[in-house]
Amino acid sequence: TLFRSAAAMSDWTGGGSLPYRLVRIEEALPFEDVEACWKGRRDEWRDEVVGAAGSAVDLAGLLAELLCSLTAAAVSYLWRSRGAYDKLYGELYDLASGRRSDPVAATLRRLVAAVETAALPPADARERQLKVVQLPPAEAAEGAAVQVYFSDEERWYRGTVTAVNENKTFTVLFEDGDEDASVPLCDLYQELLEDGKPLELGLGDPGPDLAEGDRATALHLRRAWCAARVAAVRAGPLEGTTELLIKYEGWAAKWDEWVPRDSGRLRLYRPDELTLSALPDEVLLLLLSQLACRFPYPHGTRTRPHLAPQVLLLLLSQ
Repeated sequence: TLFRSAAAMSDWTGGGSLPYRLVRIEEALPFEDVEACWKGRRDEWRDEVVGAAGSAVDLAGLLAELLCSLTAAAVSYLWRSRGAYDKLYGELYDLASGRRSDPVAATLRRLVAAVETAALPPADARERQLKVVQLPPAEAAEGAAVQVYFSDEERWYRGTVTAVNENKTFTVLFEDGDEDASVPLCDLYQELLEDGKPLELGLGDPGPDLAEGDRATALHLRRAWCAARVAAVRAGPLEGTTELLIKYEGWAAKWDEWVPRDSGRLRLYRPDELTLSALPDEVLLLLLSQLACRFPYPHGTRTRPHLAPQVLLLLLSQ
């Protein structure tokens, strides 16, 4: 079963094409935060955003329209002052009306980032502290390595899922020997492999030209750029968009996911950019064990070495 690539991952702001980012902002807004008339305009607006990919003027106008649809209560909640909202809306209006030139969309990108900061909820402070991400439902199974935060102690504990309960909670055995038999899915986290960020695409850039069977470098949900292959291509939920089924090399099929082409999470394959952090634990341990048999390793460490995979493979071939 494929787990859904979370388009609303709040701490992944700033990446992808401008249309992709505008649609994410709109999707993050609760229906009660926009005027009732927006329901009839929403689908058409989203299609127009995709169609305006190469025009900073049109995109600025569409974002201004979205801001104009917010209720007064939403504006008061999202912005510290009405003046900050009015200034942002005024700059968008100047771009949309042609009063201000923005040939490479630098100003528009700044304004989009400002709206993202206001409209997309920030990452949980606990997540930033330890660099963790919520465990995807497809990974929530017996044997999964997890982190659980205990607010009364204000600290994280490592553990392993030992059972999936009928009431949709999980039994977790912690490293200190304690066990919790009723941990909800929302409290299960996993450590990030790295701290990768999605790419910011230029005006009109639809993302890399990848076809079925092509190799690619993809940003995994655990924030590592990994070697991958495109297993299939399909039309996205909006007309003119494309999604690619990404299979991460060396990872189990449960990690396969559909990734929007313009999400900023895909690049043409460049093996020199990959590190061992992008390899699954079982593959890394196998390679390192083979390397240890051939070369002495005097510095005992549990830290993942940041070597390009092809360097390790070259050593193993000696």
